[in-house]
Amino acid sequence: MEIKKCPQCGEAEMKKKVIDHYHFLESGLDNVFLLKPEIAVCPRCGEEILMLPEPSKLLECLGKAIIMAPGALSAREIKFIRKNLFLKGNEFADLLGVNRGTVSRWENDEKSPEPPTDRLIRMIYASKLREPETFYKLVERFREEDSNLTKADLDYIVTVSESGFSYSCAPCRADRLQHIRG
Repeated sequence: MEIKKCPQCGEAEMKKKVIDHYHFLESGLDNVFLLKPEIAVCPRCGEEILMLPEPSKLLECLGKAIIMAPGALSAREIKFIRKNLFLKGNEFADLLGVNRGTVSRWENDEKSPEPPTDRLIRMIYASKLREPETFYKLVERFREEDSNLTKADLDYIVTVSESGFSYSCAPCRADRLQHIRG
């Protein structure tokens, strides 16, 4: 990804730098952190722009980490999955065999899906990935007993490769990242 000029002030030459971490709120989740991403900085006005060469791969990687994580899906994770399936609320509801209001209540944290529906949401996303090994790992995860770890205990850490063209995502205990959370 190349930024030719600053969108804020029009400066023609942006400087690139790698930062230690970035709180990736643009994902729609408040617990996603990018490690060592590259940013473009305007020398004139100080505008900073996150540079993600293949953002769709990042979102897919994050979705995979979400469906494989223990515990029930959170409201924001359900919304993340729906949006990354490119489905409107009513389309998602039809696919799951529920009404649009039910999906809305899930996404607004007024109600949680029953465990079988939670699993169905995960399986639908896994089938989108078209990675048989992910699908089978998910099935195996369902067979195993869930751990005592809850979603509140997790952050998602995304490692950006040095070339910036690949990502590695994993859930991580939130207490291990106090220096990032600030």
